[in-house]
Amino acid sequence: MPSIPLDVVELIIDALVQVEDDPSLPATKACSLACYDFSVVCRKRIFAHIVVNQRNNMYTPPPKFGWQHRATTATFEELLRKSPEIVDHIHSLDYSVTPDDLNHLEVLGQILIKMTQLKSFTIRCFGFKWNNTPQLRPALLHILDLPTLVDFNLDGITGFYLEDLSRPKNLEEFGFDSVETSKFPFASPDLPVKLRSMDIGSFCSATVFEICAKKCTNGQPFLDLATLQELTIRWFSDEDVDASFFLLSHCNALTSLRYYAADGPDADELSFQDLSSILALSSATRTLKYLEAHTLYALGGSLGVYNGLADELAKMANNNVIEQIKIEIFIQMMSDCDRGDEWGALDRALASGWRYLRRCSVIVVFIGNSPVVSGLEEALLHVGKTRFPRLSANRDVLFEFILQKELVPDSLINNVRL
Repeated sequence: MPSIPLDVVELIIDALVQVEDDPSLPATKACSLACYDFSVVCRKRIFAHIVVNQRNNMYTPPPKFGWQHRATTATFEELLRKSPEIVDHIHSLDYSVTPDDLNHLEVLGQILIKMTQLKSFTIRCFGFKWNNTPQLRPALLHILDLPTLVDFNLDGITGFYLEDLSRPKNLEEFGFDSVETSKFPFASPDLPVKLRSMDIGSFCSATVFEICAKKCTNGQPFLDLATLQELTIRWFSDEDVDASFFLLSHCNALTSLRYYAADGPDADELSFQDLSSILALSSATRTLKYLEAHTLYALGGSLGVYNGLADELAKMANNNVIEQIKIEIFIQMMSDCDRGDEWGALDRALASGWRYLRRCSVIVVFIGNSPVVSGLEEALLHVGKTRFPRLSANRDVLFEFILQKELVPDSLINNVRL
């Protein structure tokens, strides 16, 4: 039988990866057993994105890469020992440090020091002290010094040195959630850090204010926010909102903005209120092309299905250059969000004053434990066809109303995090 050209094999495997429903890629793994050529190509896909010690105590949206190889510290260590050549294929590593890892930091260090081609690195650990783990710091700095690293993320880290952001020479994206910083024991860098994208999580207001205030030795801002193009902000407290005001006042080239806010009895009624004021006080009204909003509508939410966003968009009419709006609403199945004409508020808000708008998407994601179509889903199918007459009739705007469903175990129904 004639051999299949390698480029054709790669096209076949790429197509298979794209259509797999399971992010662990079982079909692709099966193909890797077919022959040597398939094995080589499949490994590049199977091990490209690795998640170690994935948390299972809450629901989170699917990973941004769409597929991932999941492992524990022990299985990942064994994999690297038996197949050391796979390090050349690992481009993304999302590592949740466990309590046991903290007791064996030398093992974690041995794992991290082997990474050579990482483009994206995320480390998560509540209580992990960045400035007080000398046995691990060489491995962490090894990763930060990789010329391939463009995306770096921290979750639950304390004692982080902001100055360490100056080490990756090609860093483009930085994300942090529940992070506390510490004073750097050495001199500050001479040149500012220039990022394309920043993702700010919850309970980071103090870190945000420090980022805005920190200077290089020559007096320039340590983080050059004036060049930042993409920004993601999550609101979980009033302090987060205040930090957003302050941060955006330093952004002069922002073209893409993503906001996350939640409504419901346990979310302190955080909404998109004041979004229009925040943007008006910055340069974003002249530069922002893409606006994306995510919200969780829980049972008992009082701020409406858009969590105040429709009202804010109405205030932004005639004072924006936005070309695309994407709204993603996560809804718990027992919510009463099909009431009245709340869904039509977006249609009214975008009726005029949006001369640059070319696309608007509303994506409703049902979070439930049953595949059976509920009465709420049926009602919202009707909403999508009847509550947006202006947007649907506007030939200049591509409007989409999309319904999706995420099946979640009973234990996670009330533990959802965007």
